[in-house]
Amino acid sequence: MFLWRALSGALAVAECLCSHGMNVPLICPVCKNDAESISHVLFECSMASQVWRTARVPALNGRLRNSLEDYIEHLFGIIEAGPLCGNYRQAIPWIIWCIWKQRNEKVYAATDNIVDILIAQALEDVEEWRKLNEEDHQEMMRDCRVRDESMASKEDEAMQSKDDNEDQRKQLEPEQQGHEDLHISPGSITRSKQVKLQTTLQHLLNTIQGSLVCANPTTLVVIQAT
Repeated sequence: MFLWRALSGALAVAECLCSHGMNVPLICPVCKNDAESISHVLFECSMASQVWRTARVPALNGRLRNSLEDYIEHLFGIIEAGPLCGNYRQAIPWIIWCIWKQRNEKVYAATDNIVDILIAQALEDVEEWRKLNEEDHQEMMRDCRVRDESMASKEDEAMQSKDDNEDQRKQLEPEQQGHEDLHISPGSITRSKQVKLQTTLQHLLNTIQGSLVCANPTTLVVIQAT
């Protein structure tokens, strides 16, 4: 956000204020040598130059004078693949911010901070930012894992329910088939019982007749007549 404001000319430096009709001195209130533009405050002022030298940012001071866009592009090139160690490369945006804060403290509170302290503060800020981003990333990954596990659990439950329903259906099929096989009309049951009963009675009658013949032939004649 701060860099966007700087590149948009939305910082309250003397040059920008004068361009909007405000009657303020153009001279830089920090170094009192040049007109105070955004590129001057952040890169060309004696205070800013000292900060960049202490941070060991190569070939910055005076190389691209009076072109804010070129300064920023040069710094972005260092951030992506510069000779600095990782911490200093990542801290470059925070160093710019610290330079601007130091300018305001100098102008409005007459406070001078040691350059090493400014750089140390920038390094602390970038480290805090990194930790917060790591925590956010870890929390996001945890949320993703929880959602994935929840979805997997629901899918497993759905598959298990489907399997259970299939098993129940398979178990019911033989029972239904058995019921169909056992289903006989009332007429058929009566006829079957009648045949079986007649056969049994006939067998019983034959047995009785045999016994009576052996015992008393005369009686057999009477039974047959009956």
